[in-house]
Amino acid sequence: MKLDSLPGILVVGAGHGIGLGLVRVLLEDYQASQVIATYRDETKASELMSLSQEYPERLKVQRLDPLSENELKVFSQKMKESGFKIRLLLNACGYLHDEKFTPEKRLRSFSTEYFFKCLQVNTLITPLILGAFEENIERAEETMISILSAKVGSIEDNKMGGWYSYRASKAALNMLVKTAAIEYQRTHKKLTLISMHPGTTKTSLSEPFLGGTKYQVHLPVESARNILNVLAKRSPEDSGKFFSWNGEELPY
Repeated sequence: MKLDSLPGILVVGAGHGIGLGLVRVLLEDYQASQVIATYRDETKASELMSLSQEYPERLKVQRLDPLSENELKVFSQKMKESGFKIRLLLNACGYLHDEKFTPEKRLRSFSTEYFFKCLQVNTLITPLILGAFEENIERAEETMISILSAKVGSIEDNKMGGWYSYRASKAALNMLVKTAAIEYQRTHKKLTLISMHPGTTKTSLSEPFLGGTKYQVHLPVESARNILNVLAKRSPEDSGKFFSWNGEELPY
């Protein structure tokens, strides 16, 4: 799918991290002509606001809580009234840790509260936005939806154990993406819907865990370029699949 000069781009979770990187690369490298970028926490979205001032004609920002069904409904209606049709939808929302919780290394550290928080952000947002924005997604033209997942959500690839809640939330996300892809194929014949592992990226989400990593570490804009390079090579035949930042298809 050709991404250069593409109209109708929506990036959910663009306030910082990989989401912000995606917006920046779409504007600078791909000359995207119409981008809406959403953020939830204004205190973490200062760079996104600066980008909107730099590209006032091409980038519009919108505060949105993607876990609020009412806000999603209102936002969907707003897009419909403005005639905005989604050709590329990127969900970059994710949660791994905060001041209270960190990934579990063993079962005795398992926490119901942490598990549910992982499920809320990593899993539930995707079916909510896919359901809310169904009528906003273009049907007549080739369209792409990419959901940020994680390789640790692959059941088959799990060789290390640990990180129970995060792994489970991403595995559940992958199942939802696969199931939604089947449903969307019935109504949006030209749509490609995939899960995407962005690679190890230096963000506030991952930074505390990068010290001992054996993987190559990317900056957010580098991960964004990798993701968009993969998406540009995908087609509706790939819908429902799980890809890595280097183009490798991953097992669920």
